[in-house]
Amino acid sequence: MSPLALRECFSIEETGQPLLIYEAVALRAGDHIHIDDLEFSVDEPLSPDEAAQCIFAVCGGDPHLAHGVGETSGHLIYYSTDMKGLIGVSPKRAAVN
Repeated sequence: MSPLALRECFSIEETGQPLLIYEAVALRAGDHIHIDDLEFSVDEPLSPDEAAQCIFAVCGGDPHLAHGVGETSGHLIYYSTDMKGLIGVSPKRAAVN
């Protein structure tokens, strides 16, 4: 099951990296989520915004910080309390040798 549905795509001006905006879906107790290197199960039903906050927190983000960023093995994850139920996802830049 995919906990996210693609809504919009932007380009981050400073880096040129794509920023994909996903809308979280409501999750049921027992739903299993897999995003890059992270996997977890949901213990209780979650609204779309609760699901977005949960995904962000599991990725190491803090929804109480104005510019908090979470991450997975391949992506940076963004969330804002101003945009309920939405997650921003941007691929990490590849290291240059």
